[in-house]
Amino acid sequence: MKKYLSIGLLSAVILSCSSAFAAEHTWAVAGKVGSLGIGADVHRVILPDRLNLRIGASFFRRGQSFTNSGISYDGTLRVGAIPAGLDLYPFKNWFRVQGGLMVNLNQIQGTARFNSSYLKIGAHSYTTDTIGQLGATVKVDRVAPFFGVGLFNPIKNSRRWGIFVDVGAMYHGEPTLTLQPTVLGSPFLRNDLPAQEQLFSSATHKYIFYPILQVGVSLR
Repeated sequence: MKKYLSIGLLSAVILSCSSAFAAEHTWAVAGKVGSLGIGADVHRVILPDRLNLRIGASFFRRGQSFTNSGISYDGTLRVGAIPAGLDLYPFKNWFRVQGGLMVNLNQIQGTARFNSSYLKIGAHSYTTDTIGQLGATVKVDRVAPFFGVGLFNPIKNSRRWGIFVDVGAMYHGEPTLTLQPTVLGSPFLRNDLPAQEQLFSSATHKYIFYPILQVGVSLR
């Protein structure tokens, strides 16, 4: 709820200030949708025709199921980011190179699904009497650098509005899995839970980048 409120407040500020931005031609605002959710950006000239500052926010949430090392989970996928970066226009035209830092909101939370009367974790099998429910959280780095390229300069454009595209990647580090049983009814869990988490790390350690693909409409 706080994430939606933050994006809503940012959008309200953008809309209320758009007339003032248009008069100066040093500001622009944009709505966007893509692999980091739905959100908005504010653009500000630093060096005319050459360098812009961009800050924004985006967010999206949906149901998500996943399986790792024989355990199936039902949960929620949350994607989003609060980026702050620079857009460089090396040829002083519509092509830009971009980079900066993001507050990374990507995360998966879920609960293990018992497909039978037991659940195998590590080297042992457990029933609901010994572990209760098994919660799972997949996280990546909270602060992450990003880079990419894009098409369109929303401030230099001769019209007040335009369509832009961004393609790039965010380096979020290796994903980590944390397992949280509601009951600790067996001494073997102390070893089996870390072993299960390590299996996840071994399977996902190469996925250190998150793709960024965004399209949007800008207004100045």
